[in-house]
Amino acid sequence: MPELDPFTLTCVTILIAYLSSGAMYFMSKLNGRTNGMSVCAGAGFLMATGLLFAPFHDFAPFHDALPAHVLNLLSNVLTFTGLCLLLRGIRRSRGLRRVRLRRCVSVIAIYSALFAYWLYGSYNLRAQSILASLAIAVTMAAAARAMGMGVEPRDRPIYWTTAFFYAAAAFAAGLRGVWYFAAVPPGSLFSPYRVELLSIALIDLASMGAFGLCLATNLRLIRAAEELSLYDALTNLPQPPSAGGAPHSG
Repeated sequence: MPELDPFTLTCVTILIAYLSSGAMYFMSKLNGRTNGMSVCAGAGFLMATGLLFAPFHDFAPFHDALPAHVLNLLSNVLTFTGLCLLLRGIRRSRGLRRVRLRRCVSVIAIYSALFAYWLYGSYNLRAQSILASLAIAVTMAAAARAMGMGVEPRDRPIYWTTAFFYAAAAFAAGLRGVWYFAAVPPGSLFSPYRVELLSIALIDLASMGAFGLCLATNLRLIRAAEELSLYDALTNLPQPPSAGGAPHSG
């Protein structure tokens, strides 16, 4: 039985990431009150572009323009930047306390410096993989928590399902980091090669979380419309039962 091709799976991941980014962008354009969706759309575009460099390190058009190690650094920095923006956008869309932009920039700078050090200063592929896995795991876990916390029982199916997608990506990335840290032999059942395939597959599921985010945003708009129909906009008091409707005939 032939093994799955990581190149093909990565290309599918890139396509899904661009599609999910487009879905969030159109959602933000259709309704201006969708706070955070434009940020999430930009985050998805950055992550998809970062992933785009990964499978093409050795392709002539890319390799002639930039060396493989530069593409590797650019790919990882763009992907992690997109993850940070995604978390910021999710928290904004949920109305939670925002992650300060200065803090995001500081974390991205530290990540970029560490990755560049293990790429140029003291080359260590294992350390690069562990760093990237840990960064994905932490940000995806934080995104899952932001999606799942403080949700009304009637809205939980959409929000918690979306949170599950992000949690699955966090688990996959954490598993990948653990096996790189443990230096599992290539012939093992849970070798880094097979963990890499698992990571790609579950990151595809995490990209589907973007569509869940669109559904959650649409649900929030529906709840806001219901609120306006039940409460007076000026007094914030409950509307009388016959408000806005025809009188009941006896």
